Amino acid sequence: QEQNRIIRNERSGVLIVTGPAGSGKTSTALQRIAYLLYRYRETLQAEQIVLFSPNPLFNRYVSTVLPELGERNMEQTTFQDYLEHRLGSSFKLEHPFEQMEYSLTAAEEPGYSARMEAIRFKASRNYIDMIHAYVQWLETEGLQLHDICFRDEVLVTAEQIHSQLYRYDASLPLPNRLRLLAEWLRGELHRAAKQERKKPWVDEEVEMLDDDAYHEAYMKLQRKKQFSEETFDDFQRERDWLAASIVNEHFKSLYSQVKKLGFIDMEGTYRQLFAMPDVSERCAAAGTLPAEWRTICVDTEARLRSGEMAFEDATPYLYLNECIKGFRVNTSIRQLFIDEAQDYSPFQFALLRRMFPRCSMTLLGDWEQAIYPHAGEQDINSSWLSSDMRGNSSTETFHLTRSYRTTRPIMEFARYLAMDGDRIEPFDRAGNLPTVTVVEGGAQRDRLVADRVRQLLQEGHRNVAVICKTAQESKEAYEALQNEISIYLVEQDTASFHEGALVIPSYLAKGVEFDAVVIYDASEAAYGRANEQKLLYVSCTRAMHELHVFCVGKPSPWLAAVPAETYLSL
Repeated sequence: QEQNRIIRNERSGVLIVTGPAGSGKTSTALQRIAYLLYRYRETLQAEQIVLFSPNPLFNRYVSTVLPELGERNMEQTTFQDYLEHRLGSSFKLEHPFEQMEYSLTAAEEPGYSARMEAIRFKASRNYIDMIHAYVQWLETEGLQLHDICFRDEVLVTAEQIHSQLYRYDASLPLPNRLRLLAEWLRGELHRAAKQERKKPWVDEEVEMLDDDAYHEAYMKLQRKKQFSEETFDDFQRERDWLAASIVNEHFKSLYSQVKKLGFIDMEGTYRQLFAMPDVSERCAAAGTLPAEWRTICVDTEARLRSGEMAFEDATPYLYLNECIKGFRVNTSIRQLFIDEAQDYSPFQFALLRRMFPRCSMTLLGDWEQAIYPHAGEQDINSSWLSSDMRGNSSTETFHLTRSYRTTRPIMEFARYLAMDGDRIEPFDRAGNLPTVTVVEGGAQRDRLVADRVRQLLQEGHRNVAVICKTAQESKEAYEALQNEISIYLVEQDTASFHEGALVIPSYLAKGVEFDAVVIYDASEAAYGRANEQKLLYVSCTRAMHELHVFCVGKPSPWLAAVPAETYLSL
């Protein structure tokens, strides 16, 4: 009944659906899309619906569902794909999985605490406010600009462009002034093009033209009645026309650059926030900057200068770009769906709302699965969500509580790993108790894991996942197991799953389910920090029928807190 209300909801501008792993959030959302396409079949097209999904593997799964329901597929993408589309040609962009791997493996490296502070702060509402204050400062000074150059010669200096920009009426919004500036620059280019026609390189290119080009010039001048007879003036007119054509062809890219506001040095403008800490400190609200802000500034500036962009900088950079140039809004999209919404930061939500200002939104998530380092302490229904995503629309929240994916014994076990597990209602499906095996060393563990995987496959399970905490541990597990059993390694770029045994990092397994799951190492050394509790919960809730947990040494404190009657100790 609750899922039916979600599917048929037509009154809410923002619909928030929360629920534990396996509660049917995604399938409900897909049925909602099918319902909306049917209900509004005269006015709503599949192309007017966008689904932001967690990864390409999920996209491939979803792409088969709607056709089975008799509807065409909506537009599908991931937030990372969107970032790559916008920024991939300008920067070497860090993938969120790379950021995740860093957060889980680099705790002993220099600069780790500053980087983690940067990740959290740059995702926050405070950083959004700081960017807004920075844009206000740029309204009066400081926008970084490029010289406009041609053939290693500066046609218009950045100083000239800067002076002209800040000469306009300060009451005009910055994007409007930039449009006026672009028109002024077109005029400057037009004047520069006239001067360029007299340069020796133009004569050289005229001499290299073939007869067809000369004939075209002759015919065009004839049509304009600018040829009288074979005189020197006629020859000069022909040469002038050819010179103008050559220069205009070369200047096309400059005119295009100006039209796209390419004279703005966006990388330099964003980097300026960190190169001039006094500016950023003036833009930030009192008491909101991280303790290691100066270190963050040095690290961020160095990374940007090397052509790299950390994942935590990508969304703020795009948001700043849009604030300066004017937001590229898409008013054709009527419905926006975001799966795994707990993984989105306030900054990402703010950008999406500005990009899609007129659409209704359906957000699906589970705060127990908010495993990324920017997650902080806010949940999916917190105040920043209602202010940034709702706009003038009403917000309605549905809480699903029953988990259908796993057997009752597995969910009874796993919910003790959740921070608010009492709210989870296991589905009454019979199955074996999970097992927990504590071993003294890695070699013994590898032998037992291989035996367990082999047994599970022999019992008829189509896919068996050995889930490791990190990609680094996954590679080590694969190396240890590949000579004992047939198994393959799932990495960041893996295109699809196939039947059999696989090794996968915990964060890549999110949103996916397997017949049987083997946790490679749930020891205190692997899952001992507070931010790793949700990661262990996510890993265990990937299992549908069988769950087997191994620990090398002392078990994780989260595992130690699980009642002994919910599992078999081997």
